Amino acid sequence: MEKSKHFVLVHGGGFGAWCWYKVKTLLEEAGQKVTAFDLAGQGRNLTRLNELQTINDYHEPLFSYMASLSSKDNKVILVGHSYGGYAVSSAMERFPYKISLAVFVTANMVGPHFTAQQIEDKMSNLYTPEFYKDSEVIIHDNENVDIFAGSNFLAQNISIFTVGGVRVFQGKMSKIELLVSNERYGSIPRAYFIALEDRTIGVELQYWMVENSPPNEVRKIIGANHMVMFSKP
Repeated sequence: MEKSKHFVLVHGGGFGAWCWYKVKTLLEEAGQKVTAFDLAGQGRNLTRLNELQTINDYHEPLFSYMASLSSKDNKVILVGHSYGGYAVSSAMERFPYKISLAVFVTANMVGPHFTAQQIEDKMSNLYTPEFYKDSEVIIHDNENVDIFAGSNFLAQNISIFTVGGVRVFQGKMSKIELLVSNERYGSIPRAYFIALEDRTIGVELQYWMVENSPPNEVRKIIGANHMVMFSKP
């Protein structure tokens, strides 16, 4: 009997471990081990976002978990969604010997010659005030963002039919913190899942990241919007 795999699931900006509940249940029913947790200041993590100085602070819960895995543990399959792709990339650079595969699900994906700054510059041209429709966006002095999502934005872009606010860490992103190398990051096989109905990141941007940091495998998910774990778990 084949030994079960260990999936570590990383959520996108403004969400938490809770958003993986469908995927987690399906994987566990298939006999796999699954770990999903909250990044700093997200979900049930009680850290205040305004206490975080850098994006490394934001990713610390993932780093701590990866560091806790012993050499006797099987290598994990690390899965990142959306903004969580940065966390996966950073973990790959720090713990390449603990990861068997990295999976980017309509996620921000850097590369040894493709930086987060290039991705952020591209996104800044896409995320105009018109993009957020009826949402209220508040940018704080430390560059963290509060998004009080309107019903039209949620329904059309994310397909979550509720009105509420999410707080997204965007501040103080050091160029050095998200740099990755061929020797470490590049040693891990990567797969990218393109959500063909994604209106948040968009198909064109997903293909652009794949082109600039080619993974080992690309899959397309028909009918999946940005929240793939809800629309096509």
